[in-house]
Amino acid sequence: MINKNTTTLYYLKYPTAPIFDYYIDVNGNYVYLAAGATHTWVTGEKDSTGATHTTGDADWNSLTVELEWKDQDKLKIVTKILRNLGIRLSDAEVFQYSQQQKSEV
Repeated sequence: MINKNTTTLYYLKYPTAPIFDYYIDVNGNYVYLAAGATHTWVTGEKDSTGATHTTGDADWNSLTVELEWKDQDKLKIVTKILRNLGIRLSDAEVFQYSQQQKSEV
């Protein structure tokens, strides 16, 4: 546990604030939009600001901003978060699952 009263962190620069952008499809599913992705609207879909769109509206450019960490560091962070939630997976298992999810998209 880090004691906030006795610990000082120094940054060479402040990290970029991450943004997780998405849209809600006509079935109510949240669909993640990767950084740099573009989405073409279908009537009834909503963007991450809550605005409803119709077919023919201007395409949506993702607002997602990725963390500045390397992919292997992101996997280590996910592994630690899962462990704190009581889910015990190795780094290799988390990586394998992430690759499976990428191939399904």
